Amino acid sequence: MQSHQSNLRDLLCSAGGNRFHVPLYQREYVWETKGENEQAAEFWTDVYVRCFEERTNHFLGVLVFQQRVMGNFGVAWDVVDGQQRMTSAALLLIAIRDSLCEAKVPLGPMLELFASQHQTLVLANGPNRDGTVFTSLADGVADKLPPPIKQQSRILKAYQYFRTMLTRHFGEDWSMVTEFTEVVLALPTTLCVFLEVNDPADVIFETLNGRGRAVDPIDLVKNLILGIGNDDQLLRQDARNLWEYLINEFDEQDLSECLRALGERDGVRTVRRSAYSEIKADIMEAEGKKELGLWLAKASQAVKIY
Repeated sequence: MQSHQSNLRDLLCSAGGNRFHVPLYQREYVWETKGENEQAAEFWTDVYVRCFEERTNHFLGVLVFQQRVMGNFGVAWDVVDGQQRMTSAALLLIAIRDSLCEAKVPLGPMLELFASQHQTLVLANGPNRDGTVFTSLADGVADKLPPPIKQQSRILKAYQYFRTMLTRHFGEDWSMVTEFTEVVLALPTTLCVFLEVNDPADVIFETLNGRGRAVDPIDLVKNLILGIGNDDQLLRQDARNLWEYLINEFDEQDLSECLRALGERDGVRTVRRSAYSEIKADIMEAEGKKELGLWLAKASQAVKIY
């Protein structure tokens, strides 16, 4: 494991160009531009007002990555924690790139990194087709997306919001847009944690949460489940299959209810109360690979008849 402070520019360009993957078992992009979950709008305010206008720092927070092997592509990184922030920053940079391209303003090399051939950031395809939408935006062909995807995609709505904000605040002052781009690329991280393939990502994630980080309970359960079988390939794959089924079959509200039911014992919640505490207790009580395998099989059966 390695950890250090960084900024967005160094993160994207270090070691000759990192490649980051948001795997299928992660939740899809959930930030919105209005309503109860308007983190995309808050992200714009933090970057534009605090960083650009007031010249104060806005930290991207702790980002956690785990090494993966990509065959002929060499080494890449799974995004364990920070996918919403990384995706939002990438969408903002793509929006800046497209605004400059339409005005025929020369681009710096950093704004060309998100085209799909570079694989700087790759999103998996869940029910909302985040991967397809992000790749289409990165390649400048989002106008060809099917109408149903255009209407539902939070990825596309965040991108459109950033385009609108750029026009509203900068108009055609392209020198100011270029200056703003440098501010975005200089966004600092509190800490970047790079895990090796066999490092226990779930333990790192839970330790960070234990130090006061606000993490969604679903994310905690996810990392409990995905922590099963760190040293056993078959168990690890079964755990991933279970989580992928959960996020593909249930929306966020139904997923919370399903996990709550999964944590109950004989239909009764114990004194631990939360789904996270119940599932953690079950996993901790399972001794050995055989017992963990049985728990995964039981959990998989339970969620499919939920």
